[in-house]
Amino acid sequence: MAKTVLIVDDNAFIRHALCELFKREADFEVCGEAENGKEAIEKAQELRPDLIVLDLSMPVILDAARVLKRLVPALPLIMYSALTSMRNSKPAQWESRNWCQNPCTRLR
Repeated sequence: MAKTVLIVDDNAFIRHALCELFKREADFEVCGEAENGKEAIEKAQELRPDLIVLDLSMPVILDAARVLKRLVPALPLIMYSALTSMRNSKPAQWESRNWCQNPCTRLR
């Protein structure tokens, strides 16, 4: 059975690209999308995904990752950011052990 994934990003282009990436993988199924932190929390509770992939700096509820980890501690989060320096970012101190830079920032 495929693992379900919730994709969270305020940029529709990035959400679409991530959905397409996961659609190519037989082991994953995109169960939903959210465009801000509030939607991410609501959809995570409604859909109960196996994994959430989210932008680190989300509008509406900026610290959605922290809220999600508190509500569903066992739920894996993959977080990424368009920020060029994570050292200057308080979100980098959140519950994530790893992070990656949004590759689309290199295209600008």
